[in-house]
Amino acid sequence: MIASTIDQEIKQAMLAKDQAKLRGLRAIKAAILLAKTEKGSEELTEEGEMKILQRLVKQRKETSPSPRQSW
Repeated sequence: MIASTIDQEIKQAMLAKDQAKLRGLRAIKAAILLAKTEKGSEELTEEGEMKILQRLVKQRKETSPSPRQSW
């Protein structure tokens, strides 16, 4: 599952002291954990985890300023 890979990546980022990567991975882990613990939610599949990741990417793209907007 993706969640176990995220856990391994978090450990590597901690050892490498890569704060930016660590923040991103923790945000992903939190979103997956929220989806798993929602009321009435079923077992989260790998497909469900991918949908969460796609949603997070879309949110980041929408909120990040484009080079043209910063002028």
